[in-house]
Amino acid sequence: MIYFFYEEGTCMEQIEKSIYDIFKHAAAGNAAVLVFKIAVGLILLLIASRIIEFICNHLLKRLRAKPDIDQGAVKFLNTVMKIVLYLVVILLILNGFGVKTSSLLTLLGSIGLAIVLGLKDSLSNVASGIMILTLKPFKVGDHISEASTKCEGTVTEVGLFFTKLKTLDEKTIVIPNQILTSTSVTNHTAQEYRTLDLHYAVPYGTDLDRAKDVIRSTILADQQDHEEEMAQDQRDEVFDPESIHVFVYELADSAVILCSRSRVLNEKYWPTRYRLLEDVYNNFNKAGIEFAYPHMDVHVDSN
Repeated sequence: MIYFFYEEGTCMEQIEKSIYDIFKHAAAGNAAVLVFKIAVGLILLLIASRIIEFICNHLLKRLRAKPDIDQGAVKFLNTVMKIVLYLVVILLILNGFGVKTSSLLTLLGSIGLAIVLGLKDSLSNVASGIMILTLKPFKVGDHISEASTKCEGTVTEVGLFFTKLKTLDEKTIVIPNQILTSTSVTNHTAQEYRTLDLHYAVPYGTDLDRAKDVIRSTILADQQDHEEEMAQDQRDEVFDPESIHVFVYELADSAVILCSRSRVLNEKYWPTRYRLLEDVYNNFNKAGIEFAYPHMDVHVDSN
């Protein structure tokens, strides 16, 4: 810490000495040369400002034309780019005046280091936000789940500091961007289709072939019932018939677990899931097929 203040004081002394040398140079009879240099410096700064504004506005216009890029992030990047470019131009002009820019850079570096140390967590979120906006592991409208905090929902906003998710029960989850880039994230809607797995527990002794036929026919009937709706949307069918599979998933302690696996359009996933579970339950009842449930058989020995 003492070294930091020592360096800062040294930088200020060198800058003051450079300014003193400029006025001393002017007092020695070279005022005309100094005025000429100042005029040239202002002209160069004006020209450079026009070029900087043109470049930044051109990039800003191109980025704003992309709807999947957060506009707040675009404005932030535009501001940072302008500050950096103006700083470079000013340092070059000062170097032309004879000012020791190394001293000024040391001072700016010391100030920047103090700012970075004080805002390291926030800057980490900003860097992570830029990575998300650039690499696009997910975008607004995608349904994602995050491994470390077990959060899941639909992305409603990707900002520089936080990403907002909307859950199925209309809650809003705000996750720091640093978490999303430091753990695994599952994007459930990255593909057009999503695999729909449903499990059904039936008692041992159930006619499995009959139960599987009921499940398969329920899925196919659901597909036929929604063909008209799908035709109006001019979209592919909800189910891919070739992908429908019904099989024994597990032999559990007190039940046989059947599984139906099919592919469904992402926007149809949740309504189709809820609808099929209800339809299979009703069709099992009509077919006289029972569902397994936890129970205990007690045998009494009369002897």
